[in-house]
Amino acid sequence: RKAAALSTNHAHKYASKQHNDTEKLVAMLENMGIASALSEKQSGSMYHKQLARQIVDFLRHNDKLNKAGGMMTLTDVYCLFNRARGTNMISPDDLLKALDLMKVLGLGMSRRSFKSGVLVIQDDAFDDEVMAKKLANLASSSNASS
Repeated sequence: RKAAALSTNHAHKYASKQHNDTEKLVAMLENMGIASALSEKQSGSMYHKQLARQIVDFLRHNDKLNKAGGMMTLTDVYCLFNRARGTNMISPDDLLKALDLMKVLGLGMSRRSFKSGVLVIQDDAFDDEVMAKKLANLASSSNASS
């Protein structure tokens, strides 16, 4: 009996400690801008859509993308995001698939490629057309006040 009680008591303490560790890990991930440790096995066919949303949340957290001028190279995004995820890293292919879904899902960010071959993720507010309209409005308001 004593052995069974001791064993049960130990199991409860272990489960409680494991639960506390899990809560700490979730809090750390949320602090870095990652809602959960998403995995393809858990998410199935929704994996890349959820990953796209998670990347956007990660880049919006603490204004990472805006602080970088509205765009970041995919290499930088890949490294920063995987560093934050720890051992649950994503593949470059998963990143590309998630980026292709951002525009379709209307997440406010999209993949952009330059003639040089450099690939970036760009905030849609910094899109060339949006910036051209802002500059045209600024120029017209400047001419009107002159």
